[in-house]
Amino acid sequence: MEMYFDEQGNSLKPISLNQIDESLAVLPLQWHKDGYQQFAELMTAGVHPEANESGFPCLFGLAAFQQKYLYVSFYNTMDDDDSLSSLSTCFNDFATLLNRERTMEQRKYEGLMCIFKKQEEDNPAATFRDSASLFWSFLQKLNQKDPAPWPKNAHTDPSSRLFRYCFAGRQWFVIYFSPLHRYRARKSDNFMVFFQPPEVFTVHIETNPNFEKVRTTIRKRVETYAGRSAMVHLAHFADSRPELMRALGPYWDGALASMAGKQADDETR
Repeated sequence: MEMYFDEQGNSLKPISLNQIDESLAVLPLQWHKDGYQQFAELMTAGVHPEANESGFPCLFGLAAFQQKYLYVSFYNTMDDDDSLSSLSTCFNDFATLLNRERTMEQRKYEGLMCIFKKQEEDNPAATFRDSASLFWSFLQKLNQKDPAPWPKNAHTDPSSRLFRYCFAGRQWFVIYFSPLHRYRARKSDNFMVFFQPPEVFTVHIETNPNFEKVRTTIRKRVETYAGRSAMVHLAHFADSRPELMRALGPYWDGALASMAGKQADDETR
């Protein structure tokens, strides 16, 4: 029998949305179920016809969730060694999973959502800056758990537009959700981190002749969903740097120094 969790309830293997759909019992602890429910609510809010809003703005992310191509994993905190060690094991397993023969739809949509237990007390972050610091520390500590070297073609300068976070010998597009975000599509009761292989965007571009029209639609949905300009929030699909910069703010290593020396306002988060 496969071992999906360690003794503390941290995931050792990714769980597909199809597995959860078949039986919620695959999530043994209540905080797993609560965390998944929070994720599901984020993705499905406003998608029903009677709801007077456009729903989660990224149509690609929404399709990935609705068609159950995503995987989830669960961890107690973002900063304890047991959680990070188990996440490293799970992340490596997910990276290996991507090496299998996959359908075009799988190549378009697969990604791993890491959901962290809601902290009722002693919340590790009280402000957005705390949250950004926690996320930056998380990325660094997870990197230290990675047994694989970064790919030879990976850009290691975070101020470069071509920089991407790397793990298990692969590059990743990283999205951060937290209770401290003001931007609605990144705000969640639980801390969550989403890892997606950036080649999914290449597949969309190559296989969808209406890609630019879809992207324009997404921008309009962002404006409806968040009530502000999409230009502030929507990164280039193949560039993880703007997304990480929004998440990290002043903790982005070296990047802000090349941006007119102005620190981003929390309101844009």
